[in-house]
Amino acid sequence: MKEIVTYRYKANDGTMFDDDSECLRYELEQTIKNAGGMVIKNAYGETFDLIDDGVDDALNNAAYVTLKTDDDVEAYNSLCEHYGYQKIMEPGNWYYDNDEDKWMKFDDLVDKVNEMAAFFYQTLISFRMRP
Repeated sequence: MKEIVTYRYKANDGTMFDDDSECLRYELEQTIKNAGGMVIKNAYGETFDLIDDGVDDALNNAAYVTLKTDDDVEAYNSLCEHYGYQKIMEPGNWYYDNDEDKWMKFDDLVDKVNEMAAFFYQTLISFRMRP
Protein backbone atom coordinates (compact mmCIF):
# COMPACT_ATOMS: atom_id res chain seq x y z
CA MET A 1 0.00 0.00 0.00
CA LYS A 2 1.27 3.44 -0.95
CA GLU A 3 1.28 6.13 1.72
CA ILE A 4 -0.11 9.51 0.66
CA VAL A 5 1.55 12.51 2.23
CA THR A 6 -0.32 15.80 2.36
CA TYR A 7 0.94 19.10 3.62
CA ARG A 8 -1.04 21.70 5.48
CA TYR A 9 0.09 25.30 5.66
CA LYS A 10 -0.73 27.38 8.70
CA ALA A 11 -1.05 31.17 8.53
CA ASN A 12 0.06 33.34 11.43
CA ASP A 13 -3.53 33.58 12.70
CA GLY A 14 -3.97 29.80 12.65
CA THR A 15 -5.94 29.53 9.41
CA MET A 16 -5.00 26.32 7.59
CA PHE A 17 -4.42 25.88 3.84
CA ASP A 18 -3.68 22.95 1.54
CA ASP A 19 -1.70 25.10 -0.88
CA ASP A 20 1.33 27.20 0.06
CA SER A 21 0.55 29.94 -2.48
CA GLU A 22 -2.97 30.31 -1.05
CA CYS A 23 -1.48 30.62 2.41
CA LEU A 24 1.01 33.28 1.27
CA ARG A 25 -1.74 35.24 -0.52
CA TYR A 26 -3.90 35.10 2.61
CA GLU A 27 -1.00 36.33 4.76
CA LEU A 28 -0.40 39.16 2.29
CA GLU A 29 -4.06 40.16 2.36
CA GLN A 30 -4.05 40.15 6.18
CA THR A 31 -0.86 42.22 6.30
CA ILE A 32 -2.30 44.79 3.91
CA LYS A 33 -5.67 44.88 5.67
CA ASN A 34 -3.97 45.55 9.01
CA ALA A 35 -1.92 48.38 7.47
CA GLY A 36 -4.72 50.75 6.55
CA GLY A 37 -2.38 53.75 6.47
CA MET A 38 0.21 52.28 4.12
CA VAL A 39 0.33 53.86 0.66
CA ILE A 40 2.97 52.99 -1.95
CA LYS A 41 3.30 55.09 -5.10
CA ASN A 42 5.51 54.96 -8.16
CA ALA A 43 7.52 57.89 -9.59
CA TYR A 44 4.42 59.13 -11.44
CA GLY A 45 2.37 59.31 -8.25
CA GLU A 46 0.24 56.28 -9.12
CA THR A 47 -0.78 54.20 -6.12
CA PHE A 48 -0.04 50.49 -6.18
CA ASP A 49 -2.71 47.94 -5.30
CA LEU A 50 -0.51 45.39 -3.58
CA ILE A 51 -2.85 42.47 -4.28
CA ASP A 52 -3.55 43.23 -7.95
CA ASP A 53 -0.16 44.73 -8.89
CA GLY A 54 1.88 42.35 -6.77
CA VAL A 55 3.99 43.20 -3.76
CA ASP A 56 7.32 42.53 -5.44
CA ASP A 57 6.46 44.87 -8.34
CA ALA A 58 5.17 47.55 -5.96
CA LEU A 59 8.23 47.43 -3.69
CA ASN A 60 10.61 47.33 -6.64
CA ASN A 61 9.01 50.42 -8.25
CA ALA A 62 8.15 52.34 -5.09
CA ALA A 63 9.21 55.99 -5.18
CA TYR A 64 6.98 57.35 -2.40
CA VAL A 65 5.70 55.58 0.70
CA THR A 66 3.36 56.84 3.39
CA LEU A 67 3.19 54.95 6.67
CA LYS A 68 0.80 56.49 9.19
CA THR A 69 1.28 54.24 12.22
CA ASP A 70 3.79 51.90 13.81
CA ASP A 71 1.58 49.01 12.64
CA ASP A 72 1.95 50.28 9.07
CA VAL A 73 5.73 50.36 9.51
CA GLU A 74 5.70 46.83 10.88
CA ALA A 75 3.55 45.57 7.98
CA TYR A 76 5.67 47.37 5.36
CA ASN A 77 8.90 46.04 6.86
CA SER A 78 7.47 42.54 7.02
CA LEU A 79 6.84 42.71 3.27
CA CYS A 80 10.30 44.19 2.67
CA GLU A 81 11.94 41.46 4.70
CA HIS A 82 10.09 38.74 2.80
CA TYR A 83 10.85 40.21 -0.64
CA GLY A 84 14.33 41.57 0.12
CA TYR A 85 13.80 45.34 -0.03
CA GLN A 86 15.04 48.20 2.12
CA LYS A 87 13.02 48.87 5.27
CA ILE A 88 11.67 52.13 6.68
CA MET A 89 12.12 52.69 10.40
CA GLU A 90 9.30 55.06 11.43
CA PRO A 91 5.93 56.44 10.35
CA GLY A 92 5.89 59.35 7.93
CA ASN A 93 6.06 60.31 4.28
CA TRP A 94 9.11 58.91 2.52
CA TYR A 95 10.70 59.21 -0.91
CA TYR A 96 13.43 57.05 -2.40
CA ASP A 97 16.61 59.03 -3.09
CA ASN A 98 18.33 57.22 -5.94
CA ASP A 99 21.55 59.20 -5.45
CA GLU A 100 21.79 58.15 -1.80
CA ASP A 101 20.26 54.73 -2.53
CA LYS A 102 18.02 54.91 0.54
CA TRP A 103 14.66 56.08 1.83
CA MET A 104 14.60 59.69 2.95
CA LYS A 105 11.93 61.39 5.02
CA PHE A 106 9.94 63.87 2.97
CA ASP A 107 10.03 66.40 5.84
CA ASP A 108 13.83 66.47 5.54
CA LEU A 109 13.50 67.33 1.85
CA VAL A 110 11.09 70.15 2.66
CA ASP A 111 13.59 71.53 5.20
CA LYS A 112 16.38 71.40 2.58
CA VAL A 113 14.23 73.18 0.00
CA ASN A 114 13.31 75.87 2.54
CA GLU A 115 16.99 76.37 3.43
CA MET A 116 17.93 76.68 -0.24
CA ALA A 117 15.06 79.10 -0.89
CA ALA A 118 16.18 81.28 2.04
CA PHE A 119 19.76 81.27 0.74
CA PHE A 120 18.68 82.27 -2.78
CA TYR A 121 16.36 84.94 -1.40
CA GLN A 122 19.20 86.45 0.66
CA THR A 123 21.50 86.31 -2.36
CA LEU A 124 18.90 88.03 -4.52
CA ILE A 125 18.43 90.80 -1.94
CA SER A 126 22.18 91.36 -1.66
CA PHE A 127 22.45 91.75 -5.47
CA ARG A 128 19.59 94.24 -5.53
CA MET A 129 21.19 96.36 -2.81
CA ARG A 130 24.41 96.81 -4.76
CA PRO A 131 24.83 100.25 -6.42
